[in-house]
Amino acid sequence: MSESDNTGSSDHIAELQSAAREMVGAARGLLDAVERVLEDDERVAAFVGGLTDVLRSASDAVSRATAGDETDPGAPAEDRVQHIVVS
Repeated sequence: MSESDNTGSSDHIAELQSAAREMVGAARGLLDAVERVLEDDERVAAFVGGLTDVLRSASDAVSRATAGDETDPGAPAEDRVQHIVVS
């Protein structure tokens, strides 16, 4: 292995170390933010309320999408599947 190969490897290792340090810093920042939210009861309540709203909206959307399905769930698969011919 030549010295230039070692230098190239060292450069790559240094880049990976730098990227890893940045990821650790970002994770610390995220954990700090989560900790601040958890310390404030109002923020926790707001987060849970928002999450509940999102889940309720998703549930309503699924209910609306499936409510229009007039096909008998017990019908054979060929009656429940629409085949689209693509040319």
